[in-house]
Amino acid sequence: MEPPEAAVGVLRHVHPLLEPGATVLHLTCLPVPDRIEADGRVLGELDQAAFVTALPVVESALDLLVAEGRLAEEARLEHDVLAHFSSGPEALAHFETTPRTRVPPALRALLRERDSPVAQRAGCLWRRLRALPG
Repeated sequence: MEPPEAAVGVLRHVHPLLEPGATVLHLTCLPVPDRIEADGRVLGELDQAAFVTALPVVESALDLLVAEGRLAEEARLEHDVLAHFSSGPEALAHFETTPRTRVPPALRALLRERDSPVAQRAGCLWRRLRALPG
């Protein structure tokens, strides 16, 4: 995927401000839907299609700066992040304020009736990069 110039431009603007050898940490979500879990099982997945489609843009912009020799990738780590809610209605209230996230009807019905804890599991990617001279 070719990143848009705006995404690359921001990173190119920031690069000269970095001292050579500086560490750049980048955290992003993985392009997979977040799962809603309770009692050790998956209740359903959030519809985040509008959000997930934007994720590769930033990653491709970082990859381009690595290819140009401006950054060197030193490490990457995929991991999950859990957000805990005391009940399904609390989770629904949170998702109502989350841009580009939709709760599918079947999952909405399950959460509306659930008065015990639920968790949102999001896949994340940490990248550690090193600023190179230039």
